[in-house]
Amino acid sequence: MLGEIYPHMARPEAKFHDWSARANRTLRDIERSPDATIEHYGHTYLHPYVDAEYPDSMVQASVVTSIREFGRAIGKDIPLADRLLAGMGRFYDKELGAVRRYLPNVGDDKDADAVDSWYLYHPLMNLGRLALWGDAKEEALFRDSLEFAIKVARHFKYVWPIQYNVKDFAVITPSRNEQGLGQTDVGGIYAYVMLLAHELTGEERYLTEARKALAALKEARFNLVYQTNLTALGLAACARLWKIDKSPEAFDQGLVFLAGFFHNSQIWDSEIERARHYTNFFGVTCLHDAPYLAAYECFEAFSAFDEYMSICGDALPAHVRMLCAEFRKYSLDRGWYFYPDALPDDALAKDDIRNGHIDRKLSFPLEDLYGDGQPAGQVGQEIYGCGGAFVFVARAFHQPAGAPFVIFTDYPCVITSTQERQLVVRLHGPQGFMGRVRLDKAGRRAMPRIIVRDGEAALPAARRDAGSRDYRAAANASLTLSWS
Repeated sequence: MLGEIYPHMARPEAKFHDWSARANRTLRDIERSPDATIEHYGHTYLHPYVDAEYPDSMVQASVVTSIREFGRAIGKDIPLADRLLAGMGRFYDKELGAVRRYLPNVGDDKDADAVDSWYLYHPLMNLGRLALWGDAKEEALFRDSLEFAIKVARHFKYVWPIQYNVKDFAVITPSRNEQGLGQTDVGGIYAYVMLLAHELTGEERYLTEARKALAALKEARFNLVYQTNLTALGLAACARLWKIDKSPEAFDQGLVFLAGFFHNSQIWDSEIERARHYTNFFGVTCLHDAPYLAAYECFEAFSAFDEYMSICGDALPAHVRMLCAEFRKYSLDRGWYFYPDALPDDALAKDDIRNGHIDRKLSFPLEDLYGDGQPAGQVGQEIYGCGGAFVFVARAFHQPAGAPFVIFTDYPCVITSTQERQLVVRLHGPQGFMGRVRLDKAGRRAMPRIIVRDGEAALPAARRDAGSRDYRAAANASLTLSWS
């Protein structure tokens, strides 16, 4: 039904933002700000919020993986990633046989044995990604934690509570409501972890675990969503399993994840009070019952949708491709406004901040934006959400070998080289929509003379200056770029 009505809705223009500059500022701020990191056991660890909270394996692994992805995309090694990875082993508990949330020296004000169900699997997901990229130490941590991860899943019969004791599995918080629903979409991220394990090892038992976890969600319908980044990762897990099995059940389960995700979306642009300073269009609340959009969930869902569309491609129904591509496009705009320097001072929370404080000079996102115009950043300024800038650059900005410019597209694309000084950019957006293709000069060299053609017709730039060219083209166009 959303697919039917969406093309007829008023939609704001998705603006371009310089995520490359944002990513480089974020790297600098992690390196330089005393409020970003802390030393333990001779290693550097991240604060989850600006000058607040204890080091956390989910935070450390998520930010490092995003930096690694950024480095791989731009073809550079980033030493900061190595520094942050050096201390990951301290999160591993040999007696338990798993990566824990906190370091062994966490303060007495935390129950080190209490764990939210998703928190066990999220660091493993990023360790698995790092392992597949060739990080041997992270591969060892990942492999050494898999048996415990499976043991927990089987104990709870693939239906996880909100929180439990990691030592004896005693349930601390069973459910979130009177219906008895716990963290309903954890089966999705668990399946994703198992599929990474299968890709790494080739062992069939991990596929079996992924199938069991997704099968347990068969009747969840609109009760499936607990935390929307987990829902999006479940969507990607279904795509990965479908790619292996070609199973209609896995494909259809992906559509159920997708429906639940969009059920939490705000497909309207608020101008209520402070919300007039940013766009919330096509934002998705971070939890099933949350009042706000969150930076971390925003960029993780963006990544998951990118993976889903890449794997499933033309097998997706047209309306599904449209909604996924549009969510992706607006994420690249909406994500910018989580940064406090992108908002006026009077739009920010002041004295009622739950975690740490807000520093507008630091390029870390606020956790929370509100469609109803409440002050932004009431929950705090996330360091753990800063990976968004790195992921947006890695997925939406492209510098093909030999090209004197960087190519930005707001829809997914495939870029191929056909001959010297010529590229073909194939956009994979929805038919009947318009997309942006932007060219920015690379380095200090002057912008060359560029001709962009859509078929036989030359495509004029909608906007140009000394260092950039901005084009509007059909969202499913195939463009030829040549330069001299």
